[in-house]
Amino acid sequence: MRGFIARGGLGLASTPGGTTPGGGSGINFDAGLSGSGTFSDGQSVTITKSGGGFGTKSGGGKPKRWYPFESSLQCDTNFSRDTGNMTINARCSLSTTSPPVNGTHSAKVTMSEGNMCPFDDSPIWTFESTNKLYVYVERKHDHNDDNGSGGALNDKTIRVWPLAGSVAGLPDGYLSIGDNLALAFFEQTSDEVFLNGTSWQAMAFNSGGPGPWLTCEHLFREESAVGANDGVWTHLRNGVSAYTYSRLWDTRSGSTTQQSVYLDEVSNGAPTGQIYFHSLYVDDSWARVFISSESSYNTSTSTATQFIRSICLPTSWSNTSITVTLRKGQFTSLTGKYLWALTDSNTAIRIGQFT
Repeated sequence: MRGFIARGGLGLASTPGGTTPGGGSGINFDAGLSGSGTFSDGQSVTITKSGGGFGTKSGGGKPKRWYPFESSLQCDTNFSRDTGNMTINARCSLSTTSPPVNGTHSAKVTMSEGNMCPFDDSPIWTFESTNKLYVYVERKHDHNDDNGSGGALNDKTIRVWPLAGSVAGLPDGYLSIGDNLALAFFEQTSDEVFLNGTSWQAMAFNSGGPGPWLTCEHLFREESAVGANDGVWTHLRNGVSAYTYSRLWDTRSGSTTQQSVYLDEVSNGAPTGQIYFHSLYVDDSWARVFISSESSYNTSTSTATQFIRSICLPTSWSNTSITVTLRKGQFTSLTGKYLWALTDSNTAIRIGQFT
């Protein structure tokens, strides 16, 4: 599935070219691409596109906030535009239990009803000056998919609320996890997609019990006007979308719009267990860089083929050039993997293949 989505939806053009060696150590660049630096884990490199095409990025490079959850529960100020500390939820701690591949720690949150976000009932970020959001997070659900006594788990794994919070009559959207209550939903407009029993929903658990580490991505764009039905509320696990990219959303019921984003809240059915978080990346732009094993940008909703994606950390961004620090994430080696850049309109540009 390639091309652009009608009515201003999620653009998905992919532009891999022929692969040509040279320009940087450790990578074979696609046609029209070049760069400098050593293309290996933890290195800052610069990528150049002849004639441009990367577009612009809010803030010029760095994401709003980057949380490795390795040595601290606070954001890494070297790679974040917003650097203020957050109040940590009392149920959250830095843990060495079951970290992801190549990690030593993660943020562990003990399951309970109420706010489950690593932060104490505070949004990860407020985006009152923009209508766009991108969140990447690695997560592991180490719990059953209900509380064992008939209570359906309703864990809202990501939430977009007005600044006033979840208030009757104001628009709020979320993605819920739980075998009997899994859906993407906007409450005031009753726009929803049920995910109960789908293979995508089942990715989070192993036969109803502890699941694997997943790389999760969430894209949001406010609809342009009440009733326009052109909003975006897209969710991916290991590069697989929960539903077709062409699915557009009715996200507004009035003048109030979503302006804050949170991670988990368990409304009911909390089982015994915990959730682990790692590598939380939050931004007001869809422009991003990641490493993956996919040679063509995946837009399928089939879980038969999955692609771990490792988000990288841009520090400057222009139409012709990106400077970014590479992260191998959960990959044991970068050899044979691909480097991708996506524009703010979600156009995928393959940079090249690691050698």
